[in-house]
Amino acid sequence: MRVLFLSRWFPYPPDNGSRLRMFNLLKPLSLRYTVDLISFASEPVTDGGLAAMRRYCENVDVVRYRPFQLSARRRPTHSSTLARYATGCHDPCLAGFCA
Repeated sequence: MRVLFLSRWFPYPPDNGSRLRMFNLLKPLSLRYTVDLISFASEPVTDGGLAAMRRYCENVDVVRYRPFQLSARRRPTHSSTLARYATGCHDPCLAGFCA
């Protein structure tokens, strides 16, 4: 079975609570399943960090994290049928994963 693991924080190095949690969720999953990781990262991920995660994940993709900023053109109106996250957080880099 394949598992797609999505993370707001790149799990390596596991040096804070969020990263530690993601890392320790991925490790046991990788023992039983084939894991693919898609992770946001606020700062550049090192080659060592990618290599470390590839020990547990077959595929590792990193997307640059951009803090939420609701621009005027994306601001939903009261009559909008779209949720705020759909208008404010859309990222074309992830469009292929939503299909």
